[in-house]
Amino acid sequence: MPTTEFIPMRDGCRLATDIYLPEGGTGSFPVLLMMTPYGRQGLSRLAEPFSAAGYAVIIQDVRGRGESEGEFRPIAQEKEDGPVTVEWIKRQPWFDAKAGIGIIGVSYLGEVGLALAARCPEVRAMLNVGGMADFYDVSHQGGALKIHHALPWTIITSRSPQPSLKGDHWLQTYATWPLQEAAAAAGFPNPLWVEAVAHPSRDEYWDTWSVRDDLPQVNIPILHVSGWYDICLGATLELYSYFQKQATAPQQLFLGPWSHNGIIGGQQELAGVDFGKESVSQVIPRALAWFNRYLKEGTDDPPQGAPVNIWLNGENRWLTSQEWPPTETTPASLYLGANGTLTRETGASGSSSFTHNPEDPAPTLGGSVWEFPSAGLDPGPVDQSPLLAREDTLCFSTPVLSAPLTLAGPAECRLFASISGETADFVVRLVDVLPDGQCRFVADGILRAHYRMGTHKIQPVQPGVVEEYLVDLWAVGHTFQPGHRLGLIISGASFPKWDINRGTLSGQIRPCQQTVHFGESFPSALHFHQLKQG
Repeated sequence: MPTTEFIPMRDGCRLATDIYLPEGGTGSFPVLLMMTPYGRQGLSRLAEPFSAAGYAVIIQDVRGRGESEGEFRPIAQEKEDGPVTVEWIKRQPWFDAKAGIGIIGVSYLGEVGLALAARCPEVRAMLNVGGMADFYDVSHQGGALKIHHALPWTIITSRSPQPSLKGDHWLQTYATWPLQEAAAAAGFPNPLWVEAVAHPSRDEYWDTWSVRDDLPQVNIPILHVSGWYDICLGATLELYSYFQKQATAPQQLFLGPWSHNGIIGGQQELAGVDFGKESVSQVIPRALAWFNRYLKEGTDDPPQGAPVNIWLNGENRWLTSQEWPPTETTPASLYLGANGTLTRETGASGSSSFTHNPEDPAPTLGGSVWEFPSAGLDPGPVDQSPLLAREDTLCFSTPVLSAPLTLAGPAECRLFASISGETADFVVRLVDVLPDGQCRFVADGILRAHYRMGTHKIQPVQPGVVEEYLVDLWAVGHTFQPGHRLGLIISGASFPKWDINRGTLSGQIRPCQQTVHFGESFPSALHFHQLKQG
């Protein structure tokens, strides 16, 4: 059982902190620190294996959460409170100053850990599970609000203890307009939701939620872990890519067939697909080996195993590489063409159109979503074929493959398109089309038209003018087997994963015709990294 301390901050606010010492509790130990907005008791299961291995584990409710005093102001407060907590740890007789402190950074806790690593030299190693440098990148994608996660997140972090989110009202709640009223419509009004919705662009408001400017001061060994169905996959990959290039300290990456919440739990199956025992994340033993190496042993040696380890869905095996993107791959493209084709070369010029109706948006079906069954959100390789029966989608696919096609690395869809209104969303789903007609989710992305030049500023769209829209699919690790086809499904929505584009900048509802152009003049294409043959 832990002991509990209420550690005073500089302004006198006290933060509830649990201390787990190794059995016997005598001597000095390396420390593993977690600062959480989700309730420290819920992380006790993580403390046990690490304390049993000889670590002092510290779990703290951040300011304004759990039993800690004060008002919750995400990330900005940890930049101040974290160093005070580290100073308190340094004064404890059980702290091994030679070994130092490691960060267990899961999601929000990862961003907190980066803030501490930039400010406290005592922080010497880190586990980053689905973490991020900038919270805007988690709450938004391509300028669209990840409403399915952002709304419940502000609710559960606005009350202690966290409220139950059960109920059958969530689809209706997600469609609330104005969006600022959605939290109140759910019965949980909170200022964070109202503030976040009032800042759809990446403006100065989000600077306090970011540690991006701190990254140059971070140079510690970090074990990065994320999943193909993790809502934070893009943010975690951005961190790994940054440190791979900028840091001298060792970095290691594992990407597997996991959802955001399933990484720690040893997930092996999603949406009825069993990925096999070899796919299990093994985060705890991997993290123990990491902290043993860089805290207990104090080495600067490279980690055991390859720096990059990605699980190939469709083939169910690990691919290892020395860097990201994998050196074993080469850039490749598939071009959109007439009659819904995807080919290696551009074809004749043409176009295909659909009309997005904001009052009947194309639905979210599994994929990389936050686990929220009450809202019908279950992550994983869910069959997307019901979308093909809708009139507001386009589908492009390769011929039936005669040989395996493996995608391993970043992927994006470059669309040349025009719209009939002021704004629209371009949602692209990459799917594996099975011989029986199933279209299993592989990856997806979105771009809100008025953020096509970047999310810092709204850039109005001129109706009818063909422009380039680059839809980031983050990354893919998937083998399309012989007899299968690679497919793209394009629509104007994926609701409730992202908020509904109403077709106007004023918020009035207006259906929008969206036209995708292709051919030599407009080479719309899927760009990816393909595993080299042989």
